[in-house]
This record gives sequence, C-alpha cells and structure tokens, in this order.
Amino acid sequence: MKALVYLYDNNSIVQREHIRGELNFKKAKKGKTSQSCSSETRKSAKKFMHKRVQVLISKSIPHVLTLVLLGLAIYLLAPQLASLQDSLKVIRQMSPIFVALALGIQIASYWGSGYLMQASVGMVKQRITIFQGALVTLAANSVSLLVGGSVTAFAMTFRWMHRVGVNVQGASLAGTLPYVFNNLVLLVSSLFGLMFLLINHELSRLQALFFAAVALLFLSIFVALAWALRNRAQLTHITHSIGQRWAAFRHRSYNSEKSESAIKQLFDAWGRLRTGGWIKPLTGASLNIGFDMLTLYILFGAFGHSVSLSVLFVGYGLPLLFGKVGILPGGLGIVEGTMAVLYGGFGVPNAVLVVVILAYRLLSFWLPTLLGFSLIPYLNK
Repeated sequence: MKALVYLYDNNSIVQREHIRGELNFKKAKKGKTSQSCSSETRKSAKKFMHKRVQVLISKSIPHVLTLVLLGLAIYLLAPQLASLQDSLKVIRQMSPIFVALALGIQIASYWGSGYLMQASVGMVKQRITIFQGALVTLAANSVSLLVGGSVTAFAMTFRWMHRVGVNVQGASLAGTLPYVFNNLVLLVSSLFGLMFLLINHELSRLQALFFAAVALLFLSIFVALAWALRNRAQLTHITHSIGQRWAAFRHRSYNSEKSESAIKQLFDAWGRLRTGGWIKPLTGASLNIGFDMLTLYILFGAFGHSVSLSVLFVGYGLPLLFGKVGILPGGLGIVEGTMAVLYGGFGVPNAVLVVVILAYRLLSFWLPTLLGFSLIPYLNK
C-alpha cells in the first residue's frame, strides 16, 4: 500500500511539473508573439509617419512658395504706395476719354481671345462663334483662380465647349492651344523688349540676369515641347515613368490609357499645326495680347505720361510671365510689384505708376474676373 501511495504521489508530481512546463512554454511563446506584434506595430507606425510627412511636405510647398512670392510682391510694391497723395492729383488730371478708350480696347482683347478659341476648334472642322469663345474664356479664367489654375481652365473649357456641340477633340484643342499660343506671344514680346534694352544699355547687369532667367525658363519649356514633338517614343517613355512615380507618391493607381490618349491628341494637334493650322490661332493670340498691351499704353497717356514701345514691351511681358510662375491667382501682387519696379526703373513717376498699374489691373483682371463668374450659370444651362 505504501508503495502504491508513493507511486501515485510521484505520478502527480510528474503531471504537475508537466503542466507547469506547458504553461511556462505558452507564456514564453505569448511573450515572443507580443514582442513580434510590437515590432510590426512600430514598423507600421514608422511607415505611416513617413507617408504623412510626404503628404505634409507636398501640401506645404505651394503655400510656402505663395508666402515667399507675396512677401516679394509687397516688398516691391510698398515703396510705390508712399506716393498715394500724389497719385490722387494724377487721377484728377486724367482724361476720361482715354480711359473709356482703354476699356474699349480691353473688350477688343477678349474678342481676340474668342477668335483664338474659334480658330482652335476650327482645326477639326468644329464651329463656334467668336462671342461664345470669349464667354468661355472669361468664365474658365475666373474659375481657374479658385483652384487648379490652368488645369481647371482646361477642364471647364472642355466641358463648356462640349455643351455647345463641339466634339471631344475640338474641346481638347480649345482648352490647350489658347494657353500655348498666348504664352508664346508673351514670351516673344518679352524677349524682344529685353534684347532691345540690352542693346541700348538700359538695363543693369542684375536686372538683365533676373529677367533673362525668367524668360529662359519659359523658353526652355517651348524647347522641351519642340524636342518632345520630334521624339514620340522617348516622350511616351518619360511620361509613363513620371506618371508612375507621381501616382506612387500620391498612393494612387496609374492610368496609362489616359497618358496614351493625351500624347495622341498632342501629336494629332501638332500634325494639323504643321500643315498651316497655326496661322489663325497665332493671329488670335496676337490680337489678344496686342490689344491688352495697347490698353496699358493708352492708360499711360490717360494719366499724362507716355512710354516708349521698348519699355512698354519689357514692362508688360515679363511681369505677366513672372506672375504665371507664382501660385497666387492671376499673379496677384506679383504682376503689380514687378511692373512697378520695371517702369519705375525706366523713369516713370511713382504717382503715375500706382494709378496706371491699378487701373490696368482693374480693366484686365478684376472686371473680367467678376464678369466671368457671373457667366457661369448661363454656360451651365
């Protein structure tokens, strides 16, 4: 009996030790699992934070650039505002007839925009009136100031052209060609004025370097476009590569079909331009820019100060190009500040400068913008 009791006790001890060992093993395993989960959680948190930092950086860059450009504009324009009292005297001496003429010329500028859009859709045998083209231009430019810039302008132009019966290809041309030709004419006018002033030694070295850099930036864009039109295979490869990286950065899928379609439309348009289709769009862009420049020239005369054509070219084209580089809508502040510095450097009195620049921006930017917003309900019918 004692032997049986002894064996029973030993067996119980072995079982208890076995059970204790299993419990210890499970605890150890659980500890390792929790450590592994903790490690994975830390990795996931690091990855999430890395993505958040990327998003914050990408969103903050435009705002930082906007603040820098706005600060630069205030720095350039502030000295001119000191002569506000003298500007009031200039206003009292203005010629109302010349101001009314400037307003009429600005309306003619938008007639040129309408003709440019009409010529663009006409390349694919589509028809709109000049009046319709002008209305769409006004409204699309206004909406683009709210968000998206030229991308929004293209989208709204495409939509409204489609609503008036223009096919997809014609609507795409209406959204892209006016942007290209207007900037091309601006660039040429700026380079012309810049070269004229350099030849006549009317620019300091610093001024020449600064404005040459801005002009060179836009010239390089057109050179890159010309290269792309001669190398379709390389352009397609580069487009897909950039598109994939941009989609990965934004954590979205890449749609290669859209890129292929955009490239096809680009080369179709280029084929039509090469066969003489560029003449009418270039004429429309020249009318648009030419009448807008003439508005500024007449305003100088209206407030008792005339400028030479070379100075007019430089003081007009370069600030508008510079304003397109900025993030602020319509180059707000950038255009005014740069114009003030340029024309002030060429001897235009500060009192005249303030009035002319503000009057020009009222006629060419603020009034068309307000009119464009009022046209949106009409175009959406």
